[in-house]
Amino acid sequence: MKSIIAATALAFASAASFAAPAFVLQGDGLVPNLQAFTSTKTRAEVRAELFASRARMDYVHMGDELVMRDLFMSVRNLDDVHMEAVRATADKLAARSQYGAQ
Repeated sequence: MKSIIAATALAFASAASFAAPAFVLQGDGLVPNLQAFTSTKTRAEVRAELFASRARMDYVHMGDELVMRDLFMSVRNLDDVHMEAVRATADKLAARSQYGAQ
């Protein structure tokens, strides 16, 4: 019986060493556990992808982040958006004057 318990404990202990957490507690929050990460590409492959993406202009800067351009492509051009804003402002002013508001 003791050997079954010992074998089970050894199995659980060895399995736990392989399952590294994706995030670890550091300071006030969770941060990625970079030691658990294993890349599938070489540094040269990643850099080649980055430079190809820059050449195609696949992304745009949004603050400190790079966002894929195709995630938020607009279906309207700038002139359409401008005219909509002008019409909305005119409608708002007309509604105010209709009810005597200044």
